[in-house]
Amino acid sequence: MTDASPFASPSSPTPAGYGYPPQPYGQLPPPPYAPPSRPGSKATGWRVATFVLGFLFLASCAAHLGDGTGDSDKTASKNQVQREEDRVKKACKVPDDITVSADAPTASDVTATGTTTRDGYRVTYCITNHSPERSDYRIRFEFLDASGYVLDSAPLKVESIPSGRTLLGDFTPIDADARILRDISSIRVRSAERDPLGR
Repeated sequence: MTDASPFASPSSPTPAGYGYPPQPYGQLPPPPYAPPSRPGSKATGWRVATFVLGFLFLASCAAHLGDGTGDSDKTASKNQVQREEDRVKKACKVPDDITVSADAPTASDVTATGTTTRDGYRVTYCITNHSPERSDYRIRFEFLDASGYVLDSAPLKVESIPSGRTLLGDFTPIDADARILRDISSIRVRSAERDPLGR
């Protein structure tokens, strides 16, 4: 009986396996087996990529054009601005057709009323820019008693009012603990200066 040698003889080829041909003695075996590429796999990959890109393009178009949400939001915002302008004009008793002129007197731009509140004396003012340029305003108000005597005054600066627009605002220049608060009977605009921003 012949003993089996654990090593193949030099003349013995490496057994075939895993789809590779026999290897001569002493030659390194081939790398680990990897299945060959399936026919048509490259073309399939391109088809998948094309489909994904097309889907993303359509989704982008739908987001921008779909239901016109962007236009609807702009319209709603414009309507809201118009309603606020109408409210201000009504509160300030400003006509819908404002006459804009370079010769418009500044004194006609400002009106004010005063009210005593728990926080002090609150001034509510309306400023309508009748000039053709966006302008800043520097205003001084006076507070009078029942006999017309000036008890105090307060300055106010308002910036960048567009031409033909009306601003409605308020501030409280006299605190609740002021000694003159109970004596104030009326308010008037002592002075008003308009500074066009175009200069």
